[in-house]
Amino acid sequence: MLTVDEQVYGLSLIWSEAKYNFAFWNSRKKIDWNQAYYDTLKSVLKPMTIIDYYLVLSKFISILNDGHTDIYFPKDSIQKLPISISYIDKRHFITNTAKDCKIPLYCELLALNGQEFNKYLSQKIKAYCWNSSNYGSISRAYELIPYIEKTDNFILSTSVGKYTLNKTSEKIIQWNNINTLKSSEVLLNELFVSKSLTIHITSDNIAIISIPTFNDFRIPRNFYNQLDKIKKCRGFIIDIRNNRGGNSNNANAITQAFIDGKFTIGKVRHPIYIGAYKAWGSEMDFAAADLSDPWCKKVYDICTNNYFEEENVWGSYDACPLLLNQPLVILINNKTGSTAENFLISFIVHQRAILVGENSSGSSGNPLCINLPGGGYARICTRNFTYPDNTEFINIGIKPHVYASLSIDDIINAHDSVLDNGLKVLRNQIKKRK
Repeated sequence: MLTVDEQVYGLSLIWSEAKYNFAFWNSRKKIDWNQAYYDTLKSVLKPMTIIDYYLVLSKFISILNDGHTDIYFPKDSIQKLPISISYIDKRHFITNTAKDCKIPLYCELLALNGQEFNKYLSQKIKAYCWNSSNYGSISRAYELIPYIEKTDNFILSTSVGKYTLNKTSEKIIQWNNINTLKSSEVLLNELFVSKSLTIHITSDNIAIISIPTFNDFRIPRNFYNQLDKIKKCRGFIIDIRNNRGGNSNNANAITQAFIDGKFTIGKVRHPIYIGAYKAWGSEMDFAAADLSDPWCKKVYDICTNNYFEEENVWGSYDACPLLLNQPLVILINNKTGSTAENFLISFIVHQRAILVGENSSGSSGNPLCINLPGGGYARICTRNFTYPDNTEFINIGIKPHVYASLSIDDIINAHDSVLDNGLKVLRNQIKKRK
């Protein structure tokens, strides 16, 4: 357990850092952050368990309603369910279970502890996680269930009956469902395989490039080492489904191989640290200030408003050895986020690819990480990305040109229908180019 002083310190740290660094105050003007801090302060002025304390922090920070602004529980307090839940066709299915779990795979989750599951998520979970975009936040909502429920036992009502489930703090090593989704393509030649990059070639010479994360600095080298082998392919599929982001430099290395010259990543808005300006401006008599003077006007604006700077962000990667001009399709889903979404903006603005799949996560921007008492940490988003024309995608997602999603039958049969749809779209583009 933490002391009350430590609890107050952690909450105050989040409040103060967000007050000056959060990137979305211009669109969160209805939030009274000081009042929210004062109200939450009352909750931490008493001893509580680590989990209860981190739930209080989660509820507090979720007011800011941003996918890159959240709380991570300490490693030694992690709680898990021995099942994996997937949101498919606006329903909740159990798509994997730990080795000793007796719940049948692929059944629909209807209720938890006697409460209809959608109502359960809305009434018990929603307040603890950003929730503007249901698609973007649903996996986080699932993760919070074992923290919010105080009992070790859960009663799950499913489409095939009721089951009792025990939560665990242990890492789940063995799962019952180890099937990998596969395309209907009969012949796929494996060209390169690693944890962060795989390349397969179809029988009609299309390269399928899968990138599950941009958080691996070996990606540029591994990808460029294969370019000579794929440069004569008829077209390309880039699969960034479930890619939650990573290092933008690694993403730029891939982008540069498909877009000639410098490319846009979007427009970024970030707050100016206003402390120094307020100190300088404190002696200024604003009533008598000459606001036609640029410096006076800037200090006045900063000291009387939440002041933001905007700039267009461009990318390049000089080490890229060649350009691939063939037709391109990119696969996305609701777990495509952060750097992967900035990656998408480049291809959309430059009209270089067709996007196939579901809306992306709707969450991007550089997070400031803050260590908290007890061993957990908080993230606060410090940059608000938009399209270059200021169109928002945060809490909205980037829309595909062609919508395609997995069905529960696809999951049961390990069939990657989205990849098949992407290949169909790409082959049509290849025909049109001919």
